[in-house]
Amino acid sequence: MRHQEGGADRRVDRRVDRRVDQSVDQGVDQGVDQGVARDLDRGVVTPVEMMYLLAFAVVAVAMLGYLGHLHAAGVQVNNAAQLAARSASLARSSGAGIAAAQSAVDRSPFAARCTHRPTTTVDWTPSPAGTWQGGTVRVRVSCTLANNTIAGWWMPGQRTITMTDSQPIDRYQR
Repeated sequence: MRHQEGGADRRVDRRVDRRVDQSVDQGVDQGVDQGVARDLDRGVVTPVEMMYLLAFAVVAVAMLGYLGHLHAAGVQVNNAAQLAARSASLARSSGAGIAAAQSAVDRSPFAARCTHRPTTTVDWTPSPAGTWQGGTVRVRVSCTLANNTIAGWWMPGQRTITMTDSQPIDRYQR
């Protein structure tokens, strides 16, 4: 008897399985979210998400490259300001100091990247005796760069980078 009951149970299970399979097939055809149909649709969203991730990664790398080049340009302008202030501080007079600072900026490697000639402003504070020697010289260098020279690819606009450096003027220079 048990064998027959088990056989009847198997027949009922098969009927139920057929009905479930038919309803799942109909649900997939009609777009209804049912049981197994939900599992079949899971992998479709992944390529779209990966494309968004790829686009974000490309933009992030491009922006990091741009920011790195912008920082490097700032370092070059800062080096030119330091060189100009040091050259001015070694000069024997204020006129010679201004000329030495401008000459140092014009010779620096970044000057060719500027859209116009770099602007150099030299201010000096006299010594307590009121003379050039023993005072302080301050040089401000400004350079306007096109964004495409910073980034390496076409990018609209310009950036102005300004750096300042101060140096003491040698008191004992003759």
